[in-house]
Amino acid sequence: MAEHPTLELRDGRSIPQLGFGVFQVPPGEQTKRAVEAALAAGYRHVDTAAVYRNEAEVGAAIRASGLAPGSVWVTTKLANADQGAATVRRAFEASLGRLGVDAVDLYLLHWPHELRLERRVELDDRVAGPVAVVADHDAVGLQEVLDRGALLEELGAGDVAEALLALLAEGALDVYYTSIQMKKNRPGTLLTVLGAPEARERLTAIVFQETTTIGVRHRDVARECLDRETVTVQTPFGAVRIKIARRNGAVMNASPEFDDCVRLAGSSGRPLKDIQAAAVKSYLERQ
Repeated sequence: MAEHPTLELRDGRSIPQLGFGVFQVPPGEQTKRAVEAALAAGYRHVDTAAVYRNEAEVGAAIRASGLAPGSVWVTTKLANADQGAATVRRAFEASLGRLGVDAVDLYLLHWPHELRLERRVELDDRVAGPVAVVADHDAVGLQEVLDRGALLEELGAGDVAEALLALLAEGALDVYYTSIQMKKNRPGTLLTVLGAPEARERLTAIVFQETTTIGVRHRDVARECLDRETVTVQTPFGAVRIKIARRNGAVMNASPEFDDCVRLAGSSGRPLKDIQAAAVKSYLERQ
């Protein structure tokens, strides 16, 4: 690429418009070679994440490129397991260490799951761009919500995924899609969005903006949620959070946090099921 087109941000900085992502690129030499090739081809924006487990190789490839410091825009992401004011700084420091840099250009929430975006954790000037936003879990109990349904035709899987992300970012409680058969035996997709009544207009606008539907159905529903809390247990492989769900004080479910188990499986080299079993064992031994 002879030129590097950029987009100007509101703070006056410019982000390279074309970026090279390393999602599903295996950690190790394969990631390093891929990033080196991308930089040689002219890319000046590399997108990685803690859960990709290849931040170290991204950093190594940038250093090996010979490009001037700061000439490559680096984006990485906060893992779900580390969302929260008590853990985000530790996770940020770990990402900097793996990348081998003093700062990143953009630090993102990887997936804002079950969260209300409500406060910020400042990560000082080592994030050259936007800082991380963290949040607390929604209140639980009996909640009035709105269910929206939209029928989609001629929309690719990637487009549906983008609509899903946009809806979740705008505050949808849940979003899912179902393959259906439409009129004239045409295949289609039913997109279902669960959201608070006050979010109806915002979420409906996103559905029309991001999909091909020409109509949205609304209906009032109610959901009853179990009381939830999170405890941390120690396993031979490290700490794992356990999500506990209760009804009238009785434990209905206790499940290990998936992202914690994935992280420990990667660092220990053990199968994911071994980490999950060890976490459940540790939890039961506490009872």
